[in-house]
Amino acid sequence: MVGQALHLKICGLTDSTQACAIAALGVQAIGVIGVPGTPRCVSSKKRREIYSRLASQSNVERVWVAADPADYELDDVLSGQGTPSVVQLHGQESEARCAELRAKHPSIRWWKALRLRDDADLEAIHRYTHQVDALLIDAWSSKQLGGTGHQLNPIWLDRVQTHLAGGAPWWLAGGICAEWVPKLDRVHPFGLDASSRLEISPGVKDLERVRALVQSLEDRACRLG
Repeated sequence: MVGQALHLKICGLTDSTQACAIAALGVQAIGVIGVPGTPRCVSSKKRREIYSRLASQSNVERVWVAADPADYELDDVLSGQGTPSVVQLHGQESEARCAELRAKHPSIRWWKALRLRDDADLEAIHRYTHQVDALLIDAWSSKQLGGTGHQLNPIWLDRVQTHLAGGAPWWLAGGICAEWVPKLDRVHPFGLDASSRLEISPGVKDLERVRALVQSLEDRACRLG
């Protein structure tokens, strides 16, 4: 990705109008949360509304973030109007479960989120890299699965880069904002996943912060090009 603008996913959208406004800024993916009890989780009706409007107005990836979804839940989410193009698995899904879902639903892209806390978590990268379409690397938090704003320790970034060389494309999450982008010049993920650092309140983004992040990625591409 050196010399190219990183892809950008804005996650935790709760309103279809704002989702479309952010898609129009040139981001590549919009994420909607489907984990009950979390601050940005939306209803089935709202989720389908967001995806339907996005599908009619842009080619942005429509990402559904779930944690250990049951088969019946996936069958419902992936059928009818307003469906995701990507399912991001953010729970305790094993590599076998990821491979099973990918085989059962080949038209959907499957991403697996891995939260790094210790060396064992880092080694798990190898087990998943050929079972999913992309990996998402996030900082560990005991309080919630994502959207914490916690940044991955910079010491880990070089190690992640090494472990993922030649494997699945990877996205970096955790405290992503315009101010942090210059610190990422030495690592080259496929994309960045941003959420809480761009918010006015949970699920409500500040469009100026999103716009600044988009611009910072364009500046990075020029700087490294």
